Amino acid sequence: MPWSWGDSHGSDEQAVRILDIALERDQATAAPVDLVEALAYRAELAVRGDDEAGAREFLARAERVPLSDDERATLAGTLAGLRDLAVGSGDLGQGPVEDLQS
Repeated sequence: MPWSWGDSHGSDEQAVRILDIALERDQATAAPVDLVEALAYRAELAVRGDDEAGAREFLARAERVPLSDDERATLAGTLAGLRDLAVGSGDLGQGPVEDLQS
């Protein structure tokens, strides 16, 4: 996915716009690792913006990305962060996000 964390210039709103465009445009062709990282960051931004429904949506999309064992190993920190995000966000932890690293 051709986007950069620095593209948002520290603005959550700008990051949301950039990620939404990149996800819409590149989801079908993005490398799984890139896609999960983008969805994880987008879920975090949704939580920061008090958008629980959006956070649930991005967490669910991230968990549906098929990953190889090597990709899971590469994403270990991101997957742990997704589980923490789900648990730390109250009822967001009600879904199968806990299974992301299994």
